Amino acid sequence: MNSIEQQINDYLDASEDVMTIHKAPDFSHKIWRRYQQKKNLRHIAVAASITLVCFLLWFVDVPREFDSTHLVAQNQALEIKLAQVSFMSLTDGQQMIMSNWYAELELIDQNIEHQELELFDLNLWSSRTQLLTQMIDFYVHPFEMHEI
Repeated sequence: MNSIEQQINDYLDASEDVMTIHKAPDFSHKIWRRYQQKKNLRHIAVAASITLVCFLLWFVDVPREFDSTHLVAQNQALEIKLAQVSFMSLTDGQQMIMSNWYAELELIDQNIEHQELELFDLNLWSSRTQLLTQMIDFYVHPFEMHEI
């Protein structure tokens, strides 16, 4: 060894008890806790996102208060037209067709009365409108069973 290296080694050996030895702090617990917090935060964020999506899907699926005044007014106008044309005389076969349609209209009305708001079915109203229109057309232009 050269003299400088020897002097350094001698100095280190002589001052070994006097020198303070620095250790790196142990941050492993902090790092692990931070990792766990990030992991938990990720799980909470995923759960919150899923909950938000479910809530939005439920909100979209919840029936709004249905404004049935337009449908009722339309059907009422058709019933008035039906009453205006129903005085026309029909043959027995035509009256039988008409009585079947009145029975069908009565069934549709009963189903509409038993509906709840969350199970509101627009198809019943459109069927009712279509049937009323068909009945009015039949009174205006009656046909016989063999013409079908």
